[in-house]
Amino acid sequence: MNILDHFKTVEEFVPETVDEYIILQIARRLNDMRNLNWHLRIMRKHPIDEIVGAFQSARKGSSDPIALIEEFHSHYDT
Repeated sequence: MNILDHFKTVEEFVPETVDEYIILQIARRLNDMRNLNWHLRIMRKHPIDEIVGAFQSARKGSSDPIALIEEFHSHYDT
């Protein structure tokens, strides 16, 4: 990802790797596309299997859409 990619809108984002595609799908499933850049930053700091595990754990913990996003984000909030 180059510096110009940070200024792209969500609509312009095209995944270039499998990991980016997975992150895109997680953001979509969470209905959290407005925070796609946050998700991509998490991907650069954590292994993809850890992120997928956190997503699966969040889905088991809540069925409420807002609570699901909060549960997932709580794994990575600093």
